Formats: sequence, structure tokens, C-alpha cells
Amino acid sequence: MNVNDIKRDFKKLRMPKMDISIDAGSSLDDFIQRIKKQDRVDEKYIIYNKMIPVLFGLFAITIIMILNPLKTVLLLSGMFLIFLGLFCALMRLLKDYKNISKESYDLSLLAYLKQKEERLKSWRSTSAKQQWTYIVFVSGLVLMIISHTGMWRKFGTENVILFLAGYLIILFISWVLGEYYYRKRHKKLHLPLLKTISEQINEILDRQNSTD
Repeated sequence: MNVNDIKRDFKKLRMPKMDISIDAGSSLDDFIQRIKKQDRVDEKYIIYNKMIPVLFGLFAITIIMILNPLKTVLLLSGMFLIFLGLFCALMRLLKDYKNISKESYDLSLLAYLKQKEERLKSWRSTSAKQQWTYIVFVSGLVLMIISHTGMWRKFGTENVILFLAGYLIILFISWVLGEYYYRKRHKKLHLPLLKTISEQINEILDRQNSTD
């Protein structure tokens, strides 16, 4: 990102909710720092709220696989799906973290703002890939329960089916609540910043069109 070019473009913009008495360079620095601050907040969210739980899950399932021999195809399939779901989730989180962390230094102000706008908009809801990853994980858990023949003998078919249904309901409620708070967080933290970014992008485009 060419700082001098950005500051030159920035001087021609009207930054909302900023003190117009300060110089354009200071306003630009404040605006960029506001974006970077949100980047750091989102990085911590991915690490502590997403990545660490997934890593713990991978560690736990690995220990289980080592300590318990896989005696049936269903058990092996369940373990594999759980591991696959967690591993894919981790890869997705690492990609999201990398997208936040990387900074481009060869962009114009317009390209920089569009890049940040695209990233923030991607947090509106969990992606289809993340949802499918969760489905794979849940499918693995179901297969592991089904493969537990001792449970069927001890508690009976009806009780196991009721347990399985209740378990799936709990997992579904957990997903719904997780999605609700995920979107609520986006509305609270990202939408105000997105509004400002969108206003600046529109003003830059309007100014470019007027000069054509």
C-alpha cells in the first residue's frame, strides 16, 4: 500500500464522525488503526473461541483412537468422520486467520478498502463449508453411538434411540445458538465499520466517475 498515494486520496474524502480540524494524515491513521484494531480482535476470536476448542477436540479424539482399538467398521467410520470434520474446521480457521493477518502494501486506498470490506462481510454468517464440516463431525458422533453395541444390549433399542434423538436436538440447539451469537457479534462489531468503509468506497467511485 503506497502511503503517500493513500493520503493524497484521503484528503479528498469526507470521513464521517471524525474531527475535521485534524489533518488528513492523522484522520487516515485513525481510520486505518480502527480497521487494524478490529482485525486483531477477530484474530483473537478465531484463536480462543474457535481454534483452541478444535485443537482440543483433535487431541482428545487422537488419544481415544490410540487407547481404544477400532473393532468395527462403524466405529472406525465414526472416528474418521469426527477427525475429518475437526481437521477441515482447523484448516478453514487457519485460512481465515491468515486472511486477517496478511497485509498488502501495494494497494490503492480503494483496493485496500474493498479488501477489508470483503473480509468483514464474510463474517455475516457461517459459510456453507463450515456448516458441512459441522455436519460431518455430527455424523461421526452418531456413528460412534450406533457402533456401541454394549449400549444397545444394556439400555435397549428404544432408550438408545431416545438418547440419540435427544443428543441430536442438543447439538442442533447448540448450532442455532452459536449461529445467533456469531451474527449478533457481526452486527455489533463489523456493521458500523462496514458502513464507514462503504461510504468511503462510494465517494471514491463517485469522484472517479465525475472525473471521467
